[in-house]
Order: sequence, then C-alpha cells, then structure tokens
Amino acid sequence: MTGNGGGCRAECQMLLDFHRHVITRFPELATVFAAWAEKVGEIATAPETENFETERKLERRALEFRSLWLQSVVRHTSRTLRSPSDYGLPRTLGGDLYDIPYDRWGKPEPFEEAYGETIEVPDGWKDLHFFFGNGMSALSAFLLQSRKNHPDKKLSILGQDGYFEFAQLMELICGKDLFARITPDQTAFDQALERGDGDVVLIEPVYATTALPVWDQEAFLRAWRQRPNRSSTVILFDTTLVGDRFDLGAFLGRLAPHPPAMAAQLISSIKLHQVGLEFSNIGILSTYIPEGPKQDKVVRTVSKEIHQTRRVLGMGANLDEVYSVEFPIIGNGRFFRQHCRQVFENNAVLAQAMDGYDGPLLKRVVHPSLGAARDVPWAVSPYVIFVLTEGRSADKRFLRRLLNKLSKERGLTFQSGTSFGFRSHRYEMGFPDNAVEATFRVAMGARQGPSVEGVVTLLKDVLGYPSIAALRTAFPDVKHPND
Repeated sequence: MTGNGGGCRAECQMLLDFHRHVITRFPELATVFAAWAEKVGEIATAPETENFETERKLERRALEFRSLWLQSVVRHTSRTLRSPSDYGLPRTLGGDLYDIPYDRWGKPEPFEEAYGETIEVPDGWKDLHFFFGNGMSALSAFLLQSRKNHPDKKLSILGQDGYFEFAQLMELICGKDLFARITPDQTAFDQALERGDGDVVLIEPVYATTALPVWDQEAFLRAWRQRPNRSSTVILFDTTLVGDRFDLGAFLGRLAPHPPAMAAQLISSIKLHQVGLEFSNIGILSTYIPEGPKQDKVVRTVSKEIHQTRRVLGMGANLDEVYSVEFPIIGNGRFFRQHCRQVFENNAVLAQAMDGYDGPLLKRVVHPSLGAARDVPWAVSPYVIFVLTEGRSADKRFLRRLLNKLSKERGLTFQSGTSFGFRSHRYEMGFPDNAVEATFRVAMGARQGPSVEGVVTLLKDVLGYPSIAALRTAFPDVKHPND
C-alpha cells in the first residue's frame, strides 16, 4: 500500500510543528533536537511516504521526540534537590519560579494558571485549575474535600454506571459519611436527579462501559429544572475520553437562572491531552464557581482547601511530572485539538467499516457514531468495542497472539496493549467482558497512514472465520493458551 501525500506526510509535518514549537519556546534546546529534526526532514522530502515502512519510521521518530523532551526536562530538574534550599528554588524551563519546600508540597501555580488561560469561561463564572499526580488522585481529593465541606459532614454521590475505577474508588471510600448511588442508565439517573438525590452529581459525556452510552444533555436539563436543591449541588464532569468535544462553558450557560453551587471537570491528561506521547500521568481538576454575593470567598476557600488536601495526602505531581507537560498541555492547544480530531476520526472510520461487515465471529460493533445520538458533538470515543459470538479467557489470549503475528507479517503499526495515549493503533483483549458476552476493544490512534485501512482489513480477515476452532486450524503455529 503506497502513494504520495496523505496521512504519513501529515504526521511528519506535525512532528516538525512540535519541534518548531519547542525550540521557539525553549531556544536552548535547538541543538538537542537538531539531529532528530534532520531525520524527520528526510522523511518529509522523500518522494514516496504513504507506506508501512514510513509509518514505522514515524513511530520511532515520535518516540525519539518524547525521549529527547523528557531527557531535557530531567537535565533541568536534576539540578534541584527534592527539598531545595530557600535560596535555591527551582525555575521552570520557561523561567518561572517554582515554589517548593519539598517535592510532596509542590506548588505548580504557574503551570495551572497558564493552563487556565487556554480555557474559555462563561460570564459570571470564576475558574480554578489544579494539577494532580493522576486523574484518580484528583477525583479522590475533590470528593474528600466535598465531604469535609458538607454541612453535616456527610456526602452523597449520584452517578451512572461508567468508568470501572470510579466504582472501585466508591468501594474504597464509601461509609456512613459518604454514600454513592450508581444507576444502571440515564433514565434512573434523571429520576434520582429530579428528586434531589446526590450532593455531588457525576457525569461522563460518554460512559466508559461496554455499551458506550452517550449522555443526554436535554434530558438532564429537564430533570435539573425540577430539582429542589439545585443551589447546593455540585456537578462534576469526567471528560477524559471525549477530549475537546464537550463544551462545558456552553453547558454552564444553560444552567441559568439556577446554577449549582459549583461545577467541576476532571481530566486524566495522559489519554488525549499529550498528543499520544504520554509524558506524564498528570490529572487536571478544574472548578467553576457561579456568580453570587459569596463568589470571591468561595473561590478563596476552594483554592486553599484543595491545595491543602493535595499537599497533606501527597497527591500532587513531582517536579519532573509537572515540567514534562509544559509541552504540550500548556504550550499549544492546537496540538490537542488536532490530536482529538484525528483519533476520533480514525475510530469512527473503523467502527463504520466494521459495522457493515457480516463476519461470523462478530456479533456487533459498539461506538457512539453508530448510535441514535450520533449527531451530538460529544458522541465520540477513542476506541471501538467488538462483541464476539464466542470466545472468552484463553480464546481471547489466542486472538491476541494471532493479531500480533498477522500485524507483524503485514507490517502494520498495530500493537497489543492498553488503550492509553492514542498515537499508534492498539488492541486490548484484556478489556472486561459484560455478563453474557465476550468483548475486546481496538483503540485507533492519531496516525492516519495506511495502517488505518490495514487494521480494518486485518479484523475483517480474522473475524470472517466461522469459529475460534476454525482459526486454530487455519493458524496451527499460533499456540492456544490451553494447549
């Protein structure tokens, strides 16, 4: 599969854009990236680029860029002790002072403020942004702080079945002073919302289950208008998997004239905010305080208390982790938007191509672009779920080995692994089945070269067999785990 122009050339140009951005912002790094930029330039000027060999080169060059950037960060941060002297406080690569008595008490305000400048906030709302070591730390700190601030020191949470680690967190922290109700669907969720259930209301624009249901904003707003305790409610969104597609500012505007006490947004930035290069596990918590007579006081209180919770529990990111996201989270929102567009486009292409395929091993394809809510802006997902007619446990491990073998033979950049980062294309057989069906997921990355079509062809070839037994017969050199 070859040609001129297209996805590989576009990725090459994007890598060169990364390079220009870094050396413009940090000129002292020009020599560090010089040899790398020359190698990428050679790819960019090659007469033929749209082939699997070029994709593999781009994969190596992308990982080299990551390595060079992180090495530059460590060279900078290694000059400072984890507990620096009062007159030896570190500065960021950009030159800002980083006030840190010791590592666990890091105060990344320059980074948080710079990130906040990239966010559009509706009139009447004030925003605060907090960096944590990871997304779950951000969520845990927020819930613990919300419980502390509740008038009777008890907190109830209302959510819908979604991200599995949220359910695990509830099992860990719930007790007599913290209660969580998780509904099976949005109909039950909205009924509970209308009754006034939940001091904190948790929403995922697309819920991370094997059904990938899309949140219905209009139904939520109808229930919200009937809710008796709107002014004391906190609305929390986890927008990790929908990237830039959910407009939180527009949503906040629609809550007038009865806004909540606070709205908040949770992001695990390693998923989509770091152009697929996974620089750091940084979790970002953003809070939005509505206009009112006590707005300034609430802003000061929230800032003080979340900083304190982060410090006491050691949930902040360390020096290296915070510095590493100076590119690209803080540096250029354009890269984030472009990455989201490509990831969501590739996964929709895969879902739609496979949805019409009548493969005997394929029961159905699950992706928001295939559902009734497909026209909603946030009806996106960075992965596609495949439901099989048969195959669990050892059979799925056999499929993983088979896909690995065929991917290598065909030269595809298609790897087995968990679906983080979303730069290369990956498949995950360890994705949990639901109660009665076997599933796996494919996470298409941002790369738009020939492997996109190659993955579609590969999956059709494999899922076109009548059974797992037929696959085992056709590929006897791939050992089944039960053999």
